[in-house]
Amino acid sequence: MNKKTTSKKASVRQKAALTNLVANGGNVAKAMRDAGYSPATARTPKKLLGASSISSEILIIAELLKEERKRALSNLSKKIKDAKYGDLVDATYKITKTLNLIEGKPTEKIEVALGDERKADLYRILLGE
Repeated sequence: MNKKTTSKKASVRQKAALTNLVANGGNVAKAMRDAGYSPATARTPKKLLGASSISSEILIIAELLKEERKRALSNLSKKIKDAKYGDLVDATYKITKTLNLIEGKPTEKIEVALGDERKADLYRILLGE
């Protein structure tokens, strides 16, 4: 007799929490609460992000976020004159933070010391010079 192999699918609440996570810029606890999880459950983000039932949804969202980040970065030099620089950086940061979060990568800021020459090089790149 053959046993059927069934993979557990993501619940409506899990999918809603993932949608909320992307929409709110990476706040997992808020995304979970807004999807109907209890505050106690929402304090344990691994219950959502570590669930095997949503792994395929996470992969899809990760790919979409990577494409969105790529699009945002490619338009950065074109939009820099029309948009506030801080808004562009903030949007790119939020996309990257959310992507890192759902992929299980670190999300905290790490300071990097750069010499004046390197800072000037990066500034020229950002301005498209």
